[in-house]
Amino acid sequence: MNAPAAERATAEEITALRMRVADLHRQIADAKEWRHALRITAGFKDSEAAGYVDRTGLEA
Repeated sequence: MNAPAAERATAEEITALRMRVADLHRQIADAKEWRHALRITAGFKDSEAAGYVDRTGLEA
C-alpha cells in the first residue's frame, strides 16, 4: 500500500528538482548576459579613454 504514496512523493521530488535545475539554468544565462554587457561597457570605456571613439556630430 505504501508503494503508490512513495512513488508519488518521488515523482513530486523529481518535478521540484527539475524546476530548480531550470531556474539555475536561467540564472546562469542571466549572469552570462550581465558579464557580456559589462565587458562591452569596459571595452567601450577603454576605447573612449584611448581616443578611438569618434564623437563627431554626437554632441548637440
